[in-house]
Amino acid sequence: MRDALAVLQQAAPDLAHAWAARLAPRADPRLASTLLRFMSALKEARLDSWLDAAAQQAIEGQGRGDLVRRLRDDFRQMAELADQRAEGDWRAVLLPLADGREIRMAAFYVRRRRRRDGERNPGTRFILDLDLDRTGALQFDGLVRPQQLDLVVRSARPLPALWERDIAAIFEQSMAITGYRGKVAFQAGAASLVSPADELRRAAPAPALRV
Repeated sequence: MRDALAVLQQAAPDLAHAWAARLAPRADPRLASTLLRFMSALKEARLDSWLDAAAQQAIEGQGRGDLVRRLRDDFRQMAELADQRAEGDWRAVLLPLADGREIRMAAFYVRRRRRRDGERNPGTRFILDLDLDRTGALQFDGLVRPQQLDLVVRSARPLPALWERDIAAIFEQSMAITGYRGKVAFQAGAASLVSPADELRRAAPAPALRV
């Protein structure tokens, strides 16, 4: 992903700036929108939903069609991880996000929930785990089921009330656009944070996929 952004910056600086801005993991409500966009693209297993056709063509125009093909393959692998039917085990994905200066990797965990009595589709749980200067530890903890997405935003310190309102508004707008239903909640304090990384270390899983 870093290589693709570097080529795009040379070929089409405006497209590169717009793409990086759309991915920026700043401690503000846009992070929720970024995550929802990524989850939607991942569900469709379509790189086009994450990196638009104009950007892909600009990269290919620089003779780096290999980067676009690699991104497509990596994105398909991430979608397969998210859709695996194996229950219980966390899978780790290193999700590329931009901080305005460079692309950095954020820990993104996903697993199929274990089926409980009477459940037809227990769904897939995901956690985006960040550590930002302005908020400290910040997690987006979601549960995806057919036409439903429930989200819990966990933070080491309470988020400003304005951010919570804006995140909730963006969530509702995204639900309306995608046709999903669901709710968003907020939890603050170190005790609210979860640690899939610890579970992964205990289970000694396969290495994380890096995009």
